[in-house]
Amino acid sequence: MAARYPVDRTRVLLTGMSDGATYALLCGFREGMPFTHLAPMCGVLHPILLANGDLGRARGRPVYLVHGALDWMFPIYTAHLARQALEAAGARLVYREVEDLSHTYPRDENPRVLDWLAADATA
Repeated sequence: MAARYPVDRTRVLLTGMSDGATYALLCGFREGMPFTHLAPMCGVLHPILLANGDLGRARGRPVYLVHGALDWMFPIYTAHLARQALEAAGARLVYREVEDLSHTYPRDENPRVLDWLAADATA
């Protein structure tokens, strides 16, 4: 991509929905990956991140975590656990709990995520 298009390597966002969100967190905290910002939507923090110590790579990493309070696939308590673990690991976390959202992509968050990415002072 960078060979064909100008890429700001200080703002490389990885996002995903549901299992894509879980995978975004797995990839985003893996050593050597180019992603600077993560925005998982309605996923879970995979236990392997805790078991392997990969969550240590969360320190200082900007993460925009969104979850629906009505999510039936990954109940809201899973988002609360993720929030606690990411905060404890030192991630620069924005946590958004959408009251009337089930296990659905939160389209209304798109402008907020893009504004967050554009405004990041560390980029």
